[in-house]
Amino acid sequence: MSNRSLTKHLSSLEWKPLENEIVRINFDAVFNHRHFRSAVGLVVRNDRGRFWSSSQWWRIGLPPLLPRKLAHTL
Repeated sequence: MSNRSLTKHLSSLEWKPLENEIVRINFDAVFNHRHFRSAVGLVVRNDRGRFWSSSQWWRIGLPPLLPRKLAHTL
């Protein structure tokens, strides 16, 4: 396997308002391949940029179906 970087750089970090009472859900995820740990987080804001909710998930080990999916790729 090559050591490719999976980092994505955002071109803009400025919040922009939405129209018509739409909510915006921003999320990010990370995976540590050495320790088989991953995390996902999200933030929900309304059309005025006001915070509504957030959540995060942490996982240690591989997801239950991942080994089966990887086996099909070999």
